[in-house]
Amino acid sequence: MGDFNEIVYVEERKGVTSLPASAKEFRAWINDMELLDKYPDTILRGGPRGLSDHCHLIVEDRRLVQGTKPFRSLDSWFTHEGFQRMVKEEWRRLGDVQFLDKLKALLKSLNRWHKQYFRNIPEKIQKFEVEIKKVDDMVSNGVHDGTIEARRKTLVRCCEIWYTRQDIHWKQMSRSRHAKEMDRNTRHFNNIASAGRKNNRIDSLVINGRLVRNHARIKVATRDFYRNLHHQEDSSNINFRDGLVNWLELEEAQALEVLTSAEEVKDAVWECESSKASSSDGYNTNFIKRCWEEIGVKFTKAVLSLFEMARLPAESNVTWVALASKFLGAKEIKDIRPISIARCVYKVISKVLTKRMKSVIPGLVGESQSAFVKGRRIHDGALIAGETVQWLKLKKKASAIIKLDFQKAYDRVKSNFVDIVLEKIGFGRRWRAWIT
Repeated sequence: MGDFNEIVYVEERKGVTSLPASAKEFRAWINDMELLDKYPDTILRGGPRGLSDHCHLIVEDRRLVQGTKPFRSLDSWFTHEGFQRMVKEEWRRLGDVQFLDKLKALLKSLNRWHKQYFRNIPEKIQKFEVEIKKVDDMVSNGVHDGTIEARRKTLVRCCEIWYTRQDIHWKQMSRSRHAKEMDRNTRHFNNIASAGRKNNRIDSLVINGRLVRNHARIKVATRDFYRNLHHQEDSSNINFRDGLVNWLELEEAQALEVLTSAEEVKDAVWECESSKASSSDGYNTNFIKRCWEEIGVKFTKAVLSLFEMARLPAESNVTWVALASKFLGAKEIKDIRPISIARCVYKVISKVLTKRMKSVIPGLVGESQSAFVKGRRIHDGALIAGETVQWLKLKKKASAIIKLDFQKAYDRVKSNFVDIVLEKIGFGRRWRAWIT
């Protein structure tokens, strides 16, 4: 067979900055075979070669000490017949408290209930499998009666329930987009979740041309980088030429500012993806939907009050920022995408505003806008530019082409600029307050 020199990660070979096609095929084979790393937090690197033509291999443990894990609501809880009853009792016990404070107070009860009933699912499955094997051994030894058969059926049924719960858990952890209608495949989703943790891990990062190692230093350097990047200085009055964009009709502007109804809030909740990543408060939308009978009134009241005040209190706008690599093996800060993880109330408010905005957007967006518009392709702009250059070359016309770098401009627009543009287009004061 000879030497096998394929790699899976860039760090496994010195002097390599990208993976060859053969390495990608090797990774695909690992995924197809559903091979699971027993030690996903280790890394293999070569030591100094010295006088030999081989180098010794060093296995390093890269486990992080991240402190207490944040709370996360689990979809598998709802398979337990007593879970929603517990939520109902605890919610009523907390009394007439502000909604966000009530959600926060509910965390203790949920954590306590989880430790009592759902801690270490694989261990529970193993116990049932051991008991089933004992019953099977008894039957093999000639011990067989009605009670033995009934006991085995009960054990199998309980084991099946815990397998289902484990499957639901790993589907949620994998965040697979294809998990909605798939058969049970716990190992597949386990592999996705494990690979995701390993691929998303950041051990070093080039920030402002400087290589930063150590997770504590990476956190500080990254925070400072984005703080400087998104810092907004006071600027002079911004204006633009009248007629540059289409205007909003007065009736449309007034319709946008109508106060939200309870039905509109509920529709927005049900249109949110149920099992996406949990909010910064730990609750995903599935929890809100499944417990709507108890918490729906308080939730709706909280959203409506925020629309009436036209501002978000600090506790409603707590947002975590997670860093996600744009591609495997990203090494520089420019190759990292910051993702905001907002609270569930904030998500619903955004959904309500987005749905209303959709009704007027078609009349406002110009024909030349090709990106971020439904029914249009982001590549159209590049294709048109390419065709224009070819036409100029063919006709031998004197021309000048200006290329502007709008890197990250979508996320760095100044709030006062947004307010001025919205006002010029015809949006009312209340709508602008909701947006900015």
